[in-house]
Amino acid sequence: MGRKSDPYRIKEQDGYWYYKLRDETSFHSTGIKVENPKSTRRKAERYCEKLLAISSAARGFTNFGEYAGQYFKDENCPWWIRRTGAGKVLNVDTREQHRARLDNHILPQFEKHRFNELSPVAIERWIFSLNYSSQWKKHIYGTMKIIIGDLRREGLISFSAADITSPVVHNQEKEILTDADALKLFPENTSELKEVWGKAYQTGVFMALLFSTGLRTSEARALDWAAVNWKVKGLKVIQTINKDGRIWVPKGKAIRVVPIPTRTI
Repeated sequence: MGRKSDPYRIKEQDGYWYYKLRDETSFHSTGIKVENPKSTRRKAERYCEKLLAISSAARGFTNFGEYAGQYFKDENCPWWIRRTGAGKVLNVDTREQHRARLDNHILPQFEKHRFNELSPVAIERWIFSLNYSSQWKKHIYGTMKIIIGDLRREGLISFSAADITSPVVHNQEKEILTDADALKLFPENTSELKEVWGKAYQTGVFMALLFSTGLRTSEARALDWAAVNWKVKGLKVIQTINKDGRIWVPKGKAIRVVPIPTRTI
């Protein structure tokens, strides 16, 4: 097994069998103890042969970055095709959020990793070490989980996304504007509001509406004048407009009436 042209090489090291595939530059542990060399070597050889079989199934993908690169770019990615094929309604902004997490966090860490270099422990350690909120770690985990799931289904890795411990979200009190801050941003007098926001006055009015009613931006984009009831000072929230222009029902189908403070009116 020592010839360079062989598909893999095996050696004993620190009481374990180590292997190196033909196109690799360093050895990796098989996790198999040497003990009885004759029987355990054959076990290590079968381990390598399984890796080679998995590699041939990769259809030209040699590492995580090449495989993950096909995800979330457009509506031809495996995730989008699978979900829409199952009858799910997906938003472009959801796909873009996954892609942003992939580009900004996941690929910088794992892009050059070969499939056999991925492990639940390595992924967990990385996610838990990130200096982000538990909620943001959960989002990154969710994106990673999609790709890991497909890698497992295609036989490119031996573990599943369920083997990776999910970050636990810790509810934290969110910082909100104080009454004094809100008064500075949204003075009751219209002329003062124009002074604060200047050329962005219309944006200021829009932000005052969001701040005082708690509407989601997708809900606010779907508003028209018919939604406003000036007499009772309220809004009918019956639909949303997502970033891709798709009209849909509010999140959680929360069709409702929202009161508008007098200042916002």
